Formats: sequence, structure tokens, C-alpha cells
Amino acid sequence: MIQINLVPDVKLELIKAQRHRNSVISVAIIAMAASAVVVVLLGGYIGVQLLRENMATAKIKKLDQEFHDIKDVEKTVTIQNQLESIQSTHSGKIMSSRIFALLEEAAAKDTDNSVSYSSFTIDTSAKTISLVVQTDKRGFDAAEVFRKNIEGMKMYYVEANQDTPPNEFKQEPVTKAKDEQSTLVASDVTLSDLAYAQTDKDQRKRVSFRLTFTYADQLFSANNDFLRIRGIDRGNVTDSYKRLPQSLFESADTSQNGGQGQ
Repeated sequence: MIQINLVPDVKLELIKAQRHRNSVISVAIIAMAASAVVVVLLGGYIGVQLLRENMATAKIKKLDQEFHDIKDVEKTVTIQNQLESIQSTHSGKIMSSRIFALLEEAAAKDTDNSVSYSSFTIDTSAKTISLVVQTDKRGFDAAEVFRKNIEGMKMYYVEANQDTPPNEFKQEPVTKAKDEQSTLVASDVTLSDLAYAQTDKDQRKRVSFRLTFTYADQLFSANNDFLRIRGIDRGNVTDSYKRLPQSLFESADTSQNGGQGQ
């Protein structure tokens, strides 16, 4: 079969050029559409950022205005005022570690009236101290000695110097001072929950009890420096003993010693 090409070569080149042009136009349209989408997305992102910035700026201005509306705010934010706040916080804290000096003094160790502690509780809201105690050697007499010792116990102190550490925390604390003051440590002393016990091993008569009292404000106050704490007596302070002259007991002791010597 014989084919005859009736389209000249020029016409064929024109058709190819048109096809190429159409392809370029199509690609350009797609690129323009994609660019338009990107521009829209970027515009939206920038708009959101501007909106968030405006909202944050408005909030900052509002809070700044509220801050400046506070009365005497300039005084509040100064370093000097903050230092004063620290000092007031320090003066209001509770120096509860002083309880150990009280317990040591009241224990009357190395005497016939010595006691041991099972537990203690400090109630700062009611300003009370509760001690659970057991006598070591004697029975009810030692419990009475302990109660009277707490009733007559005194605390010696001086006004605190805020520029120095508390006296009891110093390496060599002062025990006496020229301008010292004193106060009774306890008031409203009550003794309760008495229980008697005697061990088979050493036949010692022990008494356990609870003693509760209201403590003086000066005991745990940081406004004063603690010097020392002293009980009234580590010996016999029972009512029967206090009513009788000391010479009577000395005579009795002499007689007993003489009898033992014989």
C-alpha cells in the first residue's frame, strides 16, 4: 500500500509548537495556583501571629495597669521592704528546739527523782506542751517532784539582736547576761493518766503519767535570745517535805548514817 503525506513539514512543526505551548501554559497555571495557595496559607499564619501578639500585648497592658493600681506598690517591690519582710518572718518563727533544754532540766538525771520521756507534743495554736513521762527510781513522789519542778521552772533570756545568729546556735552561747530577764515557763500545769508499775527484775516502783501545761510566749519566741532554763529544785519538793524544816530531815539523815555505820 502506498501512503502519501499531504501535510507539509512546516505544518507538522507548527502542531508540535502548539502542543509544547499548551504544556507550558498548563504547568504555569498549576504553579500559579500552588503559589496562590501558599500565599493564602502564609497570609493566614501571619494574621494569626498578629492576632496573638495583639492579644498578648493587651493582656500585658491590663496586668501592668492592675499592678500599678495596687496601693503603695513602689514600697512593696523595693529591696529594703523585702528585707523588712524577711525580718518580720524571722521574728515570727517558732524556736521549738528549746524544748530539749526544758526536757533536760526537768529530767533531773543522776538523782532519785530522775524521769524518762516516752513522747512529747507541742501545740503551737493552743500554746500547750504535753509530756508522757515515766519515773526511773521512785514512784509517785518523783512524779510530784517533776510536776512542781515544771511549775517553778524559769527561763532566762535577753532581747534578740537581729544582726547576729540566735544565742543557742552560737559555738559558745552566753549563759548569763547583765540585762537578762526571766519568766515562769509553765502555767495551768495538770498531771493525769497516772499508772503504777513494778518490774520483777529490780523491784523498782515506776509511775508513768502525762503532764500538760501552757507555755510562756517567750519560750519559743525568736524575739529573745535564750540563755538558760532552771527548775526550782532537783530534790524533794513534795508538799509534806516543804512544810517541814530542813533540819528535821538532816537530823534524820544523820541518825540513819550513824546507824549504818554501827
